[in-house]
Amino acid sequence: KGSQKGSQKGSQKGSDAFPDLSDGELPIKGLCAFVVLETSLVHYTKRAKPVEGRCAKATEEPFLAPVIDDKYWKRRYNYFSRFDEGIRMDQSAWFEVTPESVARHIADKMQYGLVVDGTAGVGGNAIQFALKSQRVIAVDTDKARLNDAAHNAHVYGVSDRISFVHDDFVHFAASYSGPAVDAVFLSPPWGGPAHLDAD
Repeated sequence: KGSQKGSQKGSQKGSDAFPDLSDGELPIKGLCAFVVLETSLVHYTKRAKPVEGRCAKATEEPFLAPVIDDKYWKRRYNYFSRFDEGIRMDQSAWFEVTPESVARHIADKMQYGLVVDGTAGVGGNAIQFALKSQRVIAVDTDKARLNDAAHNAHVYGVSDRISFVHDDFVHFAASYSGPAVDAVFLSPPWGGPAHLDAD
C-alpha cells in the first residue's frame, strides 16, 4: 500500500490538470466496500469557525432553500459544519447526505491519489475526499445537485481539487480515460422516508 501510494503521488506531482474524461476504460486497482447495515451512533458535529476569505461566491441565480422538517434542520451542522457559510442542499439532500463526521471517517480510510465519487449528490463525501486525497472526480446524474456540490466545495476551499462530471456512473465508468483511479465510492440515494410507504 505504501509503495503504491508513493508511486501515485510521484507520478501526479506537479500536474494541476484534471484527466481527460472523454473515452476509454476505467482502470480500477482494487475494490473496497463499506457496508452499513444498521447504526445506533448519533453524530454531532460542532459548527465550524468561519475561515477568512473562504465564503461562498456570489452567484447570478438566487438559491431558494427548501422547507425542511425541524428534526433535519436541527442537524444541519452534522451534515455540514460550515452550513452557515452558504451551504446549499436540495430537499432530498437533507436525508441523503452523509453526515460530515461519517464522511470524514470514510475519507480517512480512503486516502489516495485519485478517488471517484460516483453518486456525489451535493458533495458531502466528495468534499471530505478532497480534504484527504490529491484529486476527486464527482459524478452525478442531477446537474442542479452537481452545481450545489461545486458551490459547497468552494465553501470548504477544495473546489480546485474536484472535477464535477454530469453523467450516469455506469456510462462514466465505461467511457473514462485518464490516470488510474485508486478508489471508487458509491452511496446511491435511498429514497428517503417516503420509501417506507411504497408498495
